[in-house]
Amino acid sequence: MGKLYLFLTLLLCSTVTAFSQCAEVETFTVCDMTVVDGNGDSIPDGIINLYEEFSAITGTTITPADGMWFDPNFNFALDVVTGDLFLWDLDSSSEDIADYQFEFLNGATGCPDDVQFLFNVVLGPYSGTAASTTGGGVNLQVCQTRDRTCPQPTLIDLYETLLSNPSPHLNGTWEYLGSSSNFIAISQNRFLVVDIPYQEGPPLVDEETFDFRYTVEGISPCVSEQSTDVKVSVVREPFSGYANQITICESEILAGNYDMDINLRDDNFLVDEDIEGLWSSNNDSTGQISGPADSVINIREIYDELYATNQRFGCESFEFTYSVESRSSVCQSKSSTVTFVIMEYIRPFEQEVVPEFCVDDESNTTLDLYDLINFSNENGVEYDYPNNICTGWELVSGPSDLGLSENLGELCSLTDFNSDAFYTSRGTIFLSSLISNASAGTYVFRFTVKDSYNCVVFHPELIYSESGDDCVPSVNAEHPCSDQSTLVTIIVNPANYAGEDTADLEICETESPLVLTDLLEVNADEAPIYVGPNGVWTNTANGDVVDNNFEIPTITDSQLFNFEYNTVTENGCEDSATLSFTVYEQYDPGESGPLAVCSDAAEVDLFTLLGGTPDTNGTWSGPDGFTTTDNVALFTPETSVEGAYIYTVPANGTCLEASATVDVTLGDAIYAGEDTTGVELCNTMTTVDLITLLEDNGTDTIDTNGDWTDSSGAVIVNPFIIPSITDSQTFEFIYTTGGGGCEDTATLSFTVFEQGDAGIDAAYETCEDGNTINLFTLLGGTPDINGIWSGPNGYTTTDNEANFDPSVNAEGSYVYTIAANGACEAVTATVTVSFFATNYAGEDTTGVELCDDSFTNPIDLISLLETNGTDVVYVGTQGVWTDTVTGDVVSNPFTVPAVDGQQVFNYTYTTTTDDGCGDAATLSFTVFESSNAGTGGPFQACEDGAVVDLFTILGGSPDSNGSWSGPEGYATADNDGSIDPMTAVSGDYVYTIAANGACDEVSATLSVTIVPISNAGNDIDTFVCAGDYTTSLFGLLSNDAQLTGEFINIDTSETVVDGLIDVGALGEGTFSYLYIVFTDACGQDDATITFTITPVMAPTVVLNEPFICINDGVTLGNLVVSVEDFVWYASAEGGDPLPLSTLLVDATTYYVSAVDDNGCESPRVPYLADVLPLSDGRCQIQISDGVSDNDDGQNDFLELGTLPNIFPNFDIQIFNRYGTIVYRGNRNTPLFDGSSNTGSGLGDQLPTGVYFYIFYPNDSNSEPIDGSFYLSR
Repeated sequence: MGKLYLFLTLLLCSTVTAFSQCAEVETFTVCDMTVVDGNGDSIPDGIINLYEEFSAITGTTITPADGMWFDPNFNFALDVVTGDLFLWDLDSSSEDIADYQFEFLNGATGCPDDVQFLFNVVLGPYSGTAASTTGGGVNLQVCQTRDRTCPQPTLIDLYETLLSNPSPHLNGTWEYLGSSSNFIAISQNRFLVVDIPYQEGPPLVDEETFDFRYTVEGISPCVSEQSTDVKVSVVREPFSGYANQITICESEILAGNYDMDINLRDDNFLVDEDIEGLWSSNNDSTGQISGPADSVINIREIYDELYATNQRFGCESFEFTYSVESRSSVCQSKSSTVTFVIMEYIRPFEQEVVPEFCVDDESNTTLDLYDLINFSNENGVEYDYPNNICTGWELVSGPSDLGLSENLGELCSLTDFNSDAFYTSRGTIFLSSLISNASAGTYVFRFTVKDSYNCVVFHPELIYSESGDDCVPSVNAEHPCSDQSTLVTIIVNPANYAGEDTADLEICETESPLVLTDLLEVNADEAPIYVGPNGVWTNTANGDVVDNNFEIPTITDSQLFNFEYNTVTENGCEDSATLSFTVYEQYDPGESGPLAVCSDAAEVDLFTLLGGTPDTNGTWSGPDGFTTTDNVALFTPETSVEGAYIYTVPANGTCLEASATVDVTLGDAIYAGEDTTGVELCNTMTTVDLITLLEDNGTDTIDTNGDWTDSSGAVIVNPFIIPSITDSQTFEFIYTTGGGGCEDTATLSFTVFEQGDAGIDAAYETCEDGNTINLFTLLGGTPDINGIWSGPNGYTTTDNEANFDPSVNAEGSYVYTIAANGACEAVTATVTVSFFATNYAGEDTTGVELCDDSFTNPIDLISLLETNGTDVVYVGTQGVWTDTVTGDVVSNPFTVPAVDGQQVFNYTYTTTTDDGCGDAATLSFTVFESSNAGTGGPFQACEDGAVVDLFTILGGSPDSNGSWSGPEGYATADNDGSIDPMTAVSGDYVYTIAANGACDEVSATLSVTIVPISNAGNDIDTFVCAGDYTTSLFGLLSNDAQLTGEFINIDTSETVVDGLIDVGALGEGTFSYLYIVFTDACGQDDATITFTITPVMAPTVVLNEPFICINDGVTLGNLVVSVEDFVWYASAEGGDPLPLSTLLVDATTYYVSAVDDNGCESPRVPYLADVLPLSDGRCQIQISDGVSDNDDGQNDFLELGTLPNIFPNFDIQIFNRYGTIVYRGNRNTPLFDGSSNTGSGLGDQLPTGVYFYIFYPNDSNSEPIDGSFYLSR
C-alpha cells in the first residue's frame, strides 16, 4: 500500500538489529502528524503501520505471522491485529523518547516475556487549529449564565476554540494574554473562569473579549514547541433578581402588619436584580400594578378585596413578575416572580355546655362530640371545620376512648392522614358501651384543627437576603398560622350497683337474720353492691318496703319470698336487681340434759326432760335397742338401763336433721362432807390430801371413795400435787360421792401462796476496773425477781437489779431479800464481792479467713486477734490458748493441720494475774483447703467412639469437687465430664474447681479433638474425558468422602502421588483405583474408584453463504456444525467458551469441539473466518440517503443501520457544502436530526441542502467510509 509522507517533517531514526536479539530498540519519529496519509488517498488520516515502518527501518521484514505488536501503556490507539497505529488517538506529544514504546511479541524467540523488539514512536507537538472566527476574529462566543441557586463564574472549555480532527495534544499549556481584572483563572489547564460584572445603564450588553495562547512542547528532533492563539467573547446574561416567596397568615394582616404600601423592588421582596427590568401587569389579578414602572402594592387592600368576595378563601397566591430583556442573541431574557400567599387563619372554637350521662342507661346510643362545639361566626358565615383531613380527635383523659376513632398521625398527610381508618371529624363515641360503673367518670377529649386546614404549605417560604449569602435562600416550611384546639368534656355518672338478678335460693330459717344484699349475685367488675340510704328493698308481692337486714318470720314448713332492690344516685342514675328465695322451717329437737335418778325412783317421760320447745314430730333411740315411733319415751328406773337416750327430728329442705340427748344415770347417795372455804397453804408443801381440808358435820364420816372435779368438770387427782405458783392461786374443787342420781357433793376453796426464792449465796471476785455487773445474775439457783437488795455503805435497790460498778461500789456482802407472802415467810441470799487485777487478752475476733497455702505454718494466733487500740495483748506464761469446743489447751504458735475443704477453729485466749484477775478473748478463724484441678493436655476421640469421662483423662490427682465447661455451652454440675463423640464438638474443655473461701479458683484444660469417622465415600463407577491432560482422582470421590487418604492402582499396587493421573498416558479403557482413609483414632475405610475413558469424534464446520460482509453481523451461531452439541473457543487450547452471538472477525481463527452426553469434548477443529470489509464492492452500505426533519416519524434521523452494533467505537462527522463540520457523533450521542451539535452554531437547525459524512469504524481493520445525503424540511 502506498503512503504519502512529507519527508521534511518525518525523521526516520533507525538502528539495524540482528533478528535474533531480544528487546532491541528502534525509534521512528513523526514531527507533524496532521500530514500523515496512511492509505495514500491524499486525505491525511494520521495512521502508520508498525509492521511496515519497522521493516522499512531495519530492512528485516516482519508480519503478523511472526508475532504481534503490543502497547504496554494501553493508549488504545494500536490495532494489535493489523499493527495500525492511529496517531490522532494519542492524547499527548512525546516528552520522552520512550513515551510511546511498543513491544513486538514473538513466543518462538525464547525472549523474556516474549519481547523480541521495542519500537519507540516519537510524536511531535500539535497545538491544534483555531475554530472559525466571527466578528472581531472571535473563535468562541459564550454566555455567562447566572445559576438560579448560586452565582458562580462560568466555566468555559477552551478546547472548544480548536477544531477536533485531529484534536490538539492535551499536554499543552493555556496562557491568558491580557490583563483584565474580570479574568479570574484557567482551571485545570482547560476551563476559563471569568466574571463579567453588571453595569447599570448603557451599554445594555455587558461583554468582554479575552485572548489566549495554547502551547504544546516537543522534543528533538522535532520543534521544541508549537502554539495556537484564540479569542473568546463572554457576554453577561441579564439577571432579574432573586424573587422571594412569602407566606402571610390572615391574622398578621388583621393585626395591621401589612397596612402600609410596600415596594416590590425592596430587598425584602426582590434581591440583586438588574435595574433595566419592567413589571408586568398581565398576570396581576389585583390591579395593584398600574404600569411597567409601578412596583408599589398594598397587601391589606388585596386582602380586603379577597375577604369581601370570599370570607372562606382558604389560601390565595398573588404573583408579581419582573422581567429583564436580553440585548444579545447569545443570552436569553430573564424574569423573576415575587409571590405572596395569604392563608386563612383558624378561628377559635370551644365547648359551652358539658352534658352528663348515666351508666347502663338504655337511652345511651352514640354521640358526635363535634356537635358539642360552638364555632365562630362572622357576618353570618360560620367558621366550622368538618373535614377529616387536618383535623384530629384524641382522648386526653378518661376511663376509655368510648370507641373514638382517633387521628394521631400526620394530620394533614394526603397519603396516611388517619391513624384509624374509621376516623371522621364528627368525633363519634359510643355511649352504649357505658354498661358498668367501671366506665363512669369524666371524659376529656381534644379536637384539633391544624394550621394547614385551610391551606397546606406545598411550597416553603423562600427568602433571599442581600446582606447574607444571597444565592442560597433561607427556607421556612413552617405554616404562618397556628393550630386551634379545644377540650370537649362529658361526664358519665356511676350508678349505685344493685347486684345481679338472683333466683332459686334455698335457706334454712336458722340463718336469720339475712343480709339481703349478701344473697345477690355480683359482677366482679362492678362489685361491691351498694348498701346505703339510696338503696331500697320492696316485696314484689305487696310493694312493702323490706329492711336489708331481713328477719325471717316464723316459718311453717317452707315459704317463698320475692324482693326487688332499687338504687338511685344524687344524679338520678338508677339500678335494680331481683331476689327470689325459699325459707324452710328448722324442726326443734329441744335441748339436751342429764337425768340422775335413783334406782327406786318413779317412771318418767324423757320428752318432758328436754329443754326448750321441742317439736313433737321426732322419735327416740337409746341403749339396748331402745326406739320409739313418736316423741314419747317412758323410762322406768327399776327395769330400764342407764345411758344416752337420743331424740331426733327429721330434715326439711336445706334444714338438717337435729337431735337432743338425755344422759340417764342410776345410783345411791354417800356423805361427801361440808362446803369449806378460807383455807391457806404455802407452796413449800408439794402435795396435800384434799379430804383433810374438808370440814364435816361432826357426825358422818366423809367417804374417801368419791371423785374430785373442778368447776369445768375436769377430774382432780387426790392427793393433789400443788403446781408452780406465781404469787398466789385459789383453787375451787367439788367432791362428789355416790351415783345413779343419788350423789352427794361438797365444795372446797383454798389458796396456795408462792414461797419466795432468793437464790443461792455466791462469791464474786473482779478487778477494780472491771465491768459493771448485775449481782442478781450471780445468784445460784432460780431466784425470783420480786426482791430487793441491801449492802455496804447504805447500798439499796427497789427491785431485783443490783448493778455493781467496781469503780463506784465497795467490796462486801450484798443481800437479796424476798418479802413474806401469805402463809410463806421471807427469804434471803448473799453475794460476797472482792477485787483483783487482769492481764489484757485482746478483743473477741471473728470472720478471719485463710487459705492453707497463704501463710507460714505454724502461725502466731495472737497476731490474728483484734485489740481495743490502746492496750497491748499480754504475752507470757499467764496467757493460755484453749479450744473453745473441747477445752483442750492449744500451743501458740499454732501448727494448722491439713484441712479437707475448710475447717473452722474456735479458740479462747485466757489470761490471769497473780491476783487471780483474768481476761479472755475468743478467736474464730477459717482455714480453706486449696484445690487441685489436675493437669490438662490434648485428647483425641473418634466420632463413633464410646462415651468418655474427661475427668479420667486429667493428669495428676485432681479433686472431684469441680465442674466442666466447654464449647457450645457445654457444662456439668459436678466432676463427671462425660462427652459422647457422636454429638460433642472439638474445643477446649475446662475443668474448674470454684474458689474456696480465701483460696482462688483453679482449672485444667483438655484440648479435645473429635476425629471424624474414617470415610472413603462410596464405590464409584464413572467416566473420564479423553485428552492430553492431568486430572485428580480426588475429584471422582463421592461428596461425603474425606480428602485425607491416598490412592493405590489396583492393577499395579502402586501409590498414586497426590492422586494425580495422566489421562493421555492411560489411553482408552477402564481403570480401577483403591482409595484408603486412615486415622489413629478411627481406623481405616476404603472405596473403589472405577472410570472409563472413551474418545469423542471431532466435528466439521461449513458456512451456507457464498460470502459475508462485516456489516452483515454474522456470528458463530450462523455456522453449521456437524454435531448437535458443540462448544466454540478463541484458541486451540484453554480459554472460556465463546457465546454463539460472537461476531465473526476477518482472518480470525475460531475452534469448535463436539460434546458427548457426559460433557466430554473432542479435539478442537479450527475455522478461519473470511469477512469482507466495507470497502468491498459486494457489501452494501446501510446509511440512509435522506433526512426530513418534520416529525412525521419517517426519516427524522440519519439512520446508520447495523453499523453502531458492528463498530461500537465508531465516530461520524457531517460537513456542510463549505466543508464546515456541523455534527460530531458516536454511540453516546443522539442520531443526527438536522441540527448542529458543534461550533458556534450549536443547537441551530441546519438549512435544506446536501451534506457529507465520514464514518470512522475505528476497529483497526475497516477503512472509513464516506457519502452524502439530502436534508429537507
